Amino acid sequence: MQNRQVARDRRHRRVRKKVRGTAARPRLAVFRSNKHIYAQVIDDVAGRTLASASTVESGATDSPKTVGAAKGVGERLGERAKAAGVSSVVFDRGGFKYHGRVAAVADGARSAGLEF
Repeated sequence: MQNRQVARDRRHRRVRKKVRGTAARPRLAVFRSNKHIYAQVIDDVAGRTLASASTVESGATDSPKTVGAAKGVGERLGERAKAAGVSSVVFDRGGFKYHGRVAAVADGARSAGLEF
């Protein structure tokens, strides 16, 4: 019997086979823990993180476990990515369901002007 982490790792590897970030279209990777949510814009070819945001930062206003806080992370990430010259990304949900906090990060990034 598999546990949740092993199943999520398998899903993540399956998604990563198809999703690759380039300089023209970097990867927006999301990680969700029980307490916080983290998001990064990554150029896989160069191996560099172009922008990042999380609920651990002092700028987070809501409780870090809420959908509202996740949307704020997406908005901050979108603004930072735009400042770094990124306008279009490919979304990597990290093996998580596209639902709740993960979807809120994507919605926040879209509202900040990122296209995917």
